[in-house]
Amino acid sequence: MKRLAWLAAGVVSIFAFVLAGFAPLVDAYSSYGSGTIASPYRIATCSQLKEMANDPGGYYELVSNIDCTGTTVAPVGNFTGTFDGRNHTIANITITGPGLFALATAATIKNATLSNGTIVANGDSGSFVGWAISNCALSNLHSNLAVPGNGSSWIGGLVGILDGGSLSASSYSGTMSGGADTGGLVGALNAGSPTISDSYFTGTLTANSLNAGGLVGEVVSGTISNSYSAGTIHVNGQDSVGGLIGFVDSGATNNSFAANIMSGTGTNVGAVFGQFNSPGTRINVHYDQYLANDHNANSLPCAAFDQGSGNCTAENVNNAAPGYFMNTTSQAPLNGWDFTGTWTKTVSYPVLQNLTSFNAPSGIPHGGDANGDGILDSYQGNVTNIQDSNGVWSTIQVPSAGLCTFDNTSSTLASAVTTDSPYTTKTSLDGFWLYCPTVGMSVPVTVIYPTQYNLTGLTLRYYNPATHLWSAVPDAVFANVTIGGTTETEVTYTATDRGALDQDGRSNGIIVDPVALAAAPGSPAATLIAPNTGIGSPASESLWVMAAYSTLPLSVAAGIYTYVRHRGYSLSGRR
Repeated sequence: MKRLAWLAAGVVSIFAFVLAGFAPLVDAYSSYGSGTIASPYRIATCSQLKEMANDPGGYYELVSNIDCTGTTVAPVGNFTGTFDGRNHTIANITITGPGLFALATAATIKNATLSNGTIVANGDSGSFVGWAISNCALSNLHSNLAVPGNGSSWIGGLVGILDGGSLSASSYSGTMSGGADTGGLVGALNAGSPTISDSYFTGTLTANSLNAGGLVGEVVSGTISNSYSAGTIHVNGQDSVGGLIGFVDSGATNNSFAANIMSGTGTNVGAVFGQFNSPGTRINVHYDQYLANDHNANSLPCAAFDQGSGNCTAENVNNAAPGYFMNTTSQAPLNGWDFTGTWTKTVSYPVLQNLTSFNAPSGIPHGGDANGDGILDSYQGNVTNIQDSNGVWSTIQVPSAGLCTFDNTSSTLASAVTTDSPYTTKTSLDGFWLYCPTVGMSVPVTVIYPTQYNLTGLTLRYYNPATHLWSAVPDAVFANVTIGGTTETEVTYTATDRGALDQDGRSNGIIVDPVALAAAPGSPAATLIAPNTGIGSPASESLWVMAAYSTLPLSVAAGIYTYVRHRGYSLSGRR
């Protein structure tokens, strides 16, 4: 298999050379960006994801989660740029080829999850990359896509073949199968001493040919460290199948463990390595022997064919310590892992801390669909939610047709900047950057506040931090709307690139716009109306106070009412 792997490397290099000679022309990108690190292409839709094929050397960023339901995506060929998912998820994707990137050359691919979908794997295939050559940097990548190898060789959960370069802080939890050289993370670690670190496999792998492993099918060269496999492996009568690696030609395996349920029989089947050849080395490698025998007490060796050196220790022998690798940072090899910045202890096997970054913030109104359009806000680049220091959210949206997307959101207490005398500030400043594909665009912006305000005398105020001055947003239109059975207040206005509300003052496709809700002096909006109880609209806040506090002495109720008005709070505790 070493000869086959090296042959693959040669084919990849030739293929890359040919592709380089026929690089596609760069088309105009539909969203904001010029494809540089200073001005990345911003991807917010599945259609824009496809546009990567127009400039495979560009710099791309995901700016929201993407749902590709009903859409097929062709792989990008010979990707030489940077793809930064920024901890977003691409869901329900069908990839009509060997991975999101068929070939990656000296590329950086990071911070993304592929969830619920499949790829058409016909050799040298993985969820993210089919072939990665010339020292690609792959990190914080996670997938549960189905990777049916269809009997083809060099199939990986994440990467088909890794030539040089690195894969770190990544995981695969889907269902996969393949022919020769099939691995839960990578089909084959090939030339150039590639590395895998701080990564794991918890999926299901079916070995339909020789050289299959929970992490890697075959290691020609390279190093695996601080990683584990704790999935299910069906041996299916094949040769050289291991819990971590199927076939080791050379390279090192350090500080790692295997805790797979391994079922079926075959030739050269080991709990950690199927076939381990010299000069391969291993240090501080452990395995769950009971699980490796499919919950059977019979002994399964570390390596079925073993010419290597270094320790490989059986744990949970005869099911004596089933939780040996679980809920711990002190058992070897976990006692040498980084549980401060990389790993998190759980009641089961450890997980990567970076996975929490993929979760949408908790508490967004209406279960994450704050604008009530039936789509989770985290899947829309044209919708953003901002939480103030009191825990109160506001939702800002622009029409999706304009292809503008939000970023750099912030909330600042209005009282922390400059007093907007004589107005009564009702909310914190909502700050955001709006990136638009066309310079000079005018965009309708809608802000939804999860409180019902008296609209008489309500105003939207813009704050300029350069001049420290407040001004009115001239075309603001207010309305009370019902979302999820709750009456809330929304305001719509127009923001223009390099217009009066653009803080950066440049015509550059970026609108920087901090605004806050306020009330004109002496207007009914200077105090909140009663919360919507569903019983009917109260005549006034004072009547609501009298009803709510009718059991209190009149002087006490009056004092509460005066305090609430003075502080600018509603009686529900919100500003």
